[in-house]
Amino acid sequence: MRAQLRTLTRAARPQTAPRARRDREQDEDLPYVDLGGRWGRLREAMWSPIGARTPMHIASSVDAGVLTPFVAADTELLKGPVQGVSPWDETVIRMDPWELYRADLVDSVGLCAWGTMGSGKTYALQTAALRLIGYGRHVIVEEDPKGEWVALAQAVGGQVLRAGPGAGTRMNPLAAPTARATSSPGDSGKTLAAHRGNILRQIISILRSGKAFTEDEEPCLDAVVDAIETGQCRASIPGVVDYLADPPADLVRLVGAQAPGVLHLVLRRLITGPLAGMVDTETSTVLDPASPMICIDTSMLLGADPVTKAIALACIGAWVDALLACQDGRFRIVLEEEAWAKLRNRYSAQAIDTRLRMTGLWRCSNWLIFHELNDIGQMADDGAHRELVRGIISKSPIKLIYRQSPAALALFKEFVQPTDDELATVASLGPHVGLWRLGEHLSVLVHAETVPTSHVLFDNSAGRAG
Repeated sequence: MRAQLRTLTRAARPQTAPRARRDREQDEDLPYVDLGGRWGRLREAMWSPIGARTPMHIASSVDAGVLTPFVAADTELLKGPVQGVSPWDETVIRMDPWELYRADLVDSVGLCAWGTMGSGKTYALQTAALRLIGYGRHVIVEEDPKGEWVALAQAVGGQVLRAGPGAGTRMNPLAAPTARATSSPGDSGKTLAAHRGNILRQIISILRSGKAFTEDEEPCLDAVVDAIETGQCRASIPGVVDYLADPPADLVRLVGAQAPGVLHLVLRRLITGPLAGMVDTETSTVLDPASPMICIDTSMLLGADPVTKAIALACIGAWVDALLACQDGRFRIVLEEEAWAKLRNRYSAQAIDTRLRMTGLWRCSNWLIFHELNDIGQMADDGAHRELVRGIISKSPIKLIYRQSPAALALFKEFVQPTDDELATVASLGPHVGLWRLGEHLSVLVHAETVPTSHVLFDNSAGRAG
């Protein structure tokens, strides 16, 4: 009880009044009263610890309700590695997605994070990733568009791969996992077939700028996946191109000659022209399942055209899914630095949705990182797509919200459904302070804390300061 009261009384002290400069108290909105260095009663029902200096005020429980989500939070339920402290009272905040699940605070281990540039979002996530690696988790950074995670991966002895035109890393998005799942062969085969069908649809949709599939093209793609399963078609993009160039007679009777011809020309772009060299052969590098951290550096895609970038991200996602599907018993965090770039394509969003549904079987916590909630408005082009994105966010009950622009607050209210107190707080968050919403009933303000040796890996403020 005293600890909770200490939280409330210390939180009531405005941060603008430093302890060492109490000579400025007369300039504050509320006067302070010293309690004489002992526990005692202040007015009717407020108890205070030794040395507390509590503002003299009278407020109803409605007025003080703003303190409830952030100050009086039951942080004793939080287990796992230390991630930071509360800016209100310096209470230590711990967080591990699976510990949150064990404590019945969340029903899944997915995470979404939002924050404008310079808000401290990436710094906090890098701190969390490092602490969780020390806690025994494995981390995969699926795309690192600015190369910000490379130093951390190297520092922990992780695997760094570079993807993009000329990088030398080749990926086969249709490859099967290196080890089959522990489920029955029938279930495993169905999962792999669905995965291959989705990645083919992702790639074709990207190459055709989102054009819908015709009634003949859908069964044609299903036939391609069946041919891969039966060995009639090689499980690679060149194999599919060859198969569609000379389709079997039964496929032509089923869908006609036009659908295979159109899809052949679309996919042929991946093995000729500027897109050649990334996904047109077997995978050149194996993801190390035992590595504490895998970082796929996509900074070479920074100046690439949108189609090349989207194709690369889709194939990297398929590459990572193949590792997760091995089910080797390791708990992994898969971090997507620019989630908006993938979610704007409906089939890529469906792949993320599938990963979230497979969380328990694959033992993965998917972390989707956005700059602002306005990113969602760019990707949700119609009602069905918007609902898919909304569902993905709802399946991610761990939400880390850093400073948002006023223009993003409407979407924040629509997709996150915050309380009035949370909504009022988000627009005024200071640097490196985030509102961590850990399930439906626990929200805390967190300031990420690290040590000097880690700080030099994370901090990029010097480049901004000049």
